[in-house]
Amino acid sequence: MLPLHRVNRPLNAPIALFLTAFSAVSCTCDDSSLPTLHVSSGRATPQPIGFSPKTALVEYVEVAGQKNELIVQLASDEVPCGQFLPAAPDATRVSITLVLPPDATPEAKVYTAAPPADGGVTLPNIITTLRMGPSSRVLPPGGQIELRSVDLSVGGHVDGILSLEFAGTPDSEPASVRGRFSARVCKVDHRSGT
Repeated sequence: MLPLHRVNRPLNAPIALFLTAFSAVSCTCDDSSLPTLHVSSGRATPQPIGFSPKTALVEYVEVAGQKNELIVQLASDEVPCGQFLPAAPDATRVSITLVLPPDATPEAKVYTAAPPADGGVTLPNIITTLRMGPSSRVLPPGGQIELRSVDLSVGGHVDGILSLEFAGTPDSEPASVRGRFSARVCKVDHRSGT
């Protein structure tokens, strides 16, 4: 006659090994689903370094009659919405500001970060700031941003691909920011132009 209760016994080695291997296979995560950025900045990082942002936020600011700004903050550390805090010594932060004319809003399309031919400021414009630990650098124009989806409501998301690259000059080192991102809209601000 079979006992009515089950006795807890340790698993023998072959069964335990099989279950451990099965668990590892069945729980493998697809890292390609996580947005990863690759950044480089001259001698500081001659080879691109990669990170998956812990902070991925968007602020959208409309200044009536002057400009509209889409500000994307991507950081390897925690950064609160709308605030600037000093970066940790090992933190990497990328801030991309897409500046548009006052009659234009961000939409799913490609925006080019090319220097204007006459040396002045034209819109749209892309301003990229790269912070690596205590050092900070505004990158010269170069490359593009492809916005793939744009939902500017608070809690909405902006998804896209960064292909920003500056080849360098005798006076300035090369730099690049590449990769895809998905950032949550944390703030929408409408300001008067006065």
